[in-house]
Amino acid sequence: MGLPMDSNTTIVFLLGQNMLNLPLINGICREFLQSDTPVDGWFSMKIRFLNQKIVQYPPRGRVGMTLVEVMIALGIIGLTVGGIFNGYIYCTTSAIKAELAQAANAKAMQRIEETRSAQWNTSSSLAADQLVATNFPDEPVTLDMPGTNTVGTSATIKTTISQISLTPPIRRIRVDCIWQFRGVELITNTIETMRAADQ
Repeated sequence: MGLPMDSNTTIVFLLGQNMLNLPLINGICREFLQSDTPVDGWFSMKIRFLNQKIVQYPPRGRVGMTLVEVMIALGIIGLTVGGIFNGYIYCTTSAIKAELAQAANAKAMQRIEETRSAQWNTSSSLAADQLVATNFPDEPVTLDMPGTNTVGTSATIKTTISQISLTPPIRRIRVDCIWQFRGVELITNTIETMRAADQ
């Protein structure tokens, strides 16, 4: 259009009448912004206001989370909770297994002390030999966990006595405590020692 742009009066008039023809005012303002005519702060702010776009916050279509985002968040939360739960179960199982193994060692050590207290003398006047496998048959025992009211785990004590040397007389004593952890894993706790005669 051929509107002269040599003064600010025309722009002020048109801005005052901007409710009459907004497309016309917008076109004039764009032409004025492209020209070299100086404008003060108030006019330039009004002209820039006509060229601004209305932006909604939050943007339309982005008000909340989508279904995919919700499902991904739930998946991450599920993996985290599952990992924590599995870690707790693993720690609890390991603690119970360690307590049962300690109880099995105690039962095996008890049998070792019984074999060490058996008489085995080779002197002519006090000859006695009670350190034989027939005096220590297999014995079923129960592995109890202190501080709990749960039923103990069944175990079996096996004793093996073998001759190592005749001169001097030395025998090897092996005690096995065999037990099953939660009906799945078979575990054996073994203690070995050697004993000489006349002790």
